[in-house]
Amino acid sequence: METHFFSDDKNRQYCGVLDVEEFVKKRGPKGIEKFSKWIDRNMNDFRANAKDNKKISMLRQKFTIANFLRDNDGLAWDRDRAESVLSKKEIYKVRIPVKIENRKKHDIMPHVKLPNNRLYIPGSSIKGAMRTALISTMIGRMGSQRREDFFKKIYGNVQRGGKNFDDPEEMFLKELFDFGSTNKNWQNYDFMRFISFSDCLPYKDKRELCQVATVTLKKDRSGRKTENKQEINIFEVIPAQSRYLFKASVDIDLLNAQQKKVGDKNKLAEKFELAFGHSLSKILQMDKEEAEDVLVRELLQSSHEHGKIVFNRDMDWSIKNFGDSSAEARALDLVEDVASDKSVEHSSLIKLGYGSGFVADTIYGVAMKSNYGKDLYREVFAKKLLHLPINKRKNAREQARNIKESTLQGFPSSRRLIIKLPGGRMAALGWGKLYYHDTLKGT
Repeated sequence: METHFFSDDKNRQYCGVLDVEEFVKKRGPKGIEKFSKWIDRNMNDFRANAKDNKKISMLRQKFTIANFLRDNDGLAWDRDRAESVLSKKEIYKVRIPVKIENRKKHDIMPHVKLPNNRLYIPGSSIKGAMRTALISTMIGRMGSQRREDFFKKIYGNVQRGGKNFDDPEEMFLKELFDFGSTNKNWQNYDFMRFISFSDCLPYKDKRELCQVATVTLKKDRSGRKTENKQEINIFEVIPAQSRYLFKASVDIDLLNAQQKKVGDKNKLAEKFELAFGHSLSKILQMDKEEAEDVLVRELLQSSHEHGKIVFNRDMDWSIKNFGDSSAEARALDLVEDVASDKSVEHSSLIKLGYGSGFVADTIYGVAMKSNYGKDLYREVFAKKLLHLPINKRKNAREQARNIKESTLQGFPSSRRLIIKLPGGRMAALGWGKLYYHDTLKGT
């Protein structure tokens, strides 16, 4: 499938997801034959230039339906005729009206798809979000002094590491999962190593196209007043209320085998209880299905608590900058309903995608409660230049002491929101809820 901007006979602008299969069928037997040959030629070009990134990039730009129609070896249609064919609404699976002055300034962002073109959510995305939540839970359960010592140690590592210091998440993981072994092997004891997630597949393949604004706060020249800058693009998204199914499983045998190898079993047991709220020895004595049930439920609870932290940050950001009755704040109304819904036991609020990464939420959500955590955050900002736009980071330098509290409080400085909804409403992007079904163990 492809996404296109097009205009109808009344010059109204649209963006749509092209149904390639339907499009080719309408070309007749000759069109199908030539389309197949065109695909084969392009695939041969990709194989022949597999090691040349520049040529591959150029080939990808040419690998479009519009180019097929204009290709001299295809149907040999000129550009105007190709555009007229691509404006037929019946060949689009989904379409929305848009009003865009310059198409070249706007991107169409497709959702990740399976080979059969169905939308899905990668299991690795859910596992990453769960790992982030687990780290948040472990730090949150530490006593205040232990938490300060934890952040103090990571802060010292970042200070000494220069500009090329390890990724912050790696540093957190090394500290949390070092059980007396060498740093080289700490990954063996990452608790998420024993838990796997399948890809999330839809009950029904539904999709929508939405206009999405990256709402960013920028200061005016006086440096005092902030203004709302919107960069608008078209996103292919999973509609609200869609249902997806995945499987989570815990490898108890691997957990048992690794705990026998660990250098400091007492430290492992202590941190396991910090992560899951249960004794490791008791978990290993349980029936495997019961142990899996307990750990998955605890993981969902951690994810939900962390999801509420991220939600509250997003809500505070919107209210502080736009007001509690603003469209930006009201965009989170549906998420707030999900966050406060207690009708389903063992469910989890989760945010995926833009603004949900480790630096964007975990470090802030937990670290800002600690003095050394704030110092760590300033150091990360100064070395990664997170407070500057990407195009201004090259060759820039900053001192941690120059990073103001207001800069930390406002990070991330932008949010992505769906706009142009009826009544001038907006809607938040990337939020979902995980449900655990007893009839589908681990789901």
